[in-house]
Amino acid sequence: RTLLVCEQAGRKDLEAYRAVGCDAYLLRPVRPGSLVAQLSHTKFAVPGAAPGRLDSAASVDGAGAHRTAPERHVLLVEDNAINALLAQRMCERAGCDVHHAPSGQEAVAYCEAQLAGGLGAVNLVLMDIHMPGLDGLETTGLMKSLFAQAGQACPPIIALTANAFAEDRKRCFEAGLDDYLAKPFDRSQLEALLDKWCPVEGGARDGLFDDYAA
Repeated sequence: RTLLVCEQAGRKDLEAYRAVGCDAYLLRPVRPGSLVAQLSHTKFAVPGAAPGRLDSAASVDGAGAHRTAPERHVLLVEDNAINALLAQRMCERAGCDVHHAPSGQEAVAYCEAQLAGGLGAVNLVLMDIHMPGLDGLETTGLMKSLFAQAGQACPPIIALTANAFAEDRKRCFEAGLDDYLAKPFDRSQLEALLDKWCPVEGGARDGLFDDYAA
């Protein structure tokens, strides 16, 4: 029985690996929970051993990757409606619950409501840098201050911008942003960032080739 280990970008080749006899796949970086879930599957069970089980909360997304609750909650701050829709769909397909704030002011108001106990916690903020009114840098500063005053850790804030020059990245980091995602980005880049900043502990994101649908 063969268990393939590949990068996020390797998903495009899954059909070819299945055709030559691979039974399942894991994506790097490999999570212990994902490995245990795959090895516990009946397809990999050791004869005579007690059967393992996959988490009953597991579901399969559109790319065939297993996800488990709880979902990651993402605050998307983006003033461009088309960019926001594309980013929101990518986040949802990666197993995230998304709230879209079309302006810096609305993002700050959302965080105020969360800190007041009216909303669930945000795990990650995707912050467009170039917005009218409050831009992404100013919004980040206000959000950091809100969480500091409340004595709570601010969720990671990721800069979204088409400017990929070193000086632009430096400005973002100096303003307090935690990471950087250059536009346009694809789903594999987004998923790598989500796994870096808000991994789902014990949740398997991998699958059997029998489940895979291109």
